[in-house]
Amino acid sequence: MNEHMPATSRRANVGAARLGVDRLDLFALALIALLSLAVDVLFARGRYLGYDEALHVFVSTLQPLTQFFAELKMEAHPPLHYLVLRVVSPKGSALLWPRLASIIPGIATVVFVFFCARELRVARPIATLATLAFALAPANVNMAICVRAYGLATMFTMLAYLYYLKIVRDPAPATGAGSGFGRL
Repeated sequence: MNEHMPATSRRANVGAARLGVDRLDLFALALIALLSLAVDVLFARGRYLGYDEALHVFVSTLQPLTQFFAELKMEAHPPLHYLVLRVVSPKGSALLWPRLASIIPGIATVVFVFFCARELRVARPIATLATLAFALAPANVNMAICVRAYGLATMFTMLAYLYYLKIVRDPAPATGAGSGFGRL
């Protein structure tokens, strides 16, 4: 490593090397994530809320908070989805705002797909193409623009799979925020 390189650049290089990626991979991944965001926003911007989506937004915006938490007790859907939706829904009246609760986890899932492919030792060009195919797949785009908990569930599933692959490859005790989740 170059001693003339700034400390932040050296840390970034070490972190990227630990993930098995280089700067070109990160650049390609950033482009794919931005493309995924653009496609999701393009398809989501004119789409009206369906019945279930409108109900999710309604429940997430209930006031006072006691009513919101009382409704969560009777709800079969994951509470995390409603909490995330509660943060983004009041930001505006546009139909895109509630969809961000699914679009953002959808983009994170695209990133996790790339890292899973690299953890499986898939060649870099194939991992990049697989990530691009996943990002543009109609099923993924549809899941990312629905105001439902599917985007969060898929993101956590891919994150768990990524840590599962890391544990299988190196059974030594894993550390980090996601290692406990991956062991479930």
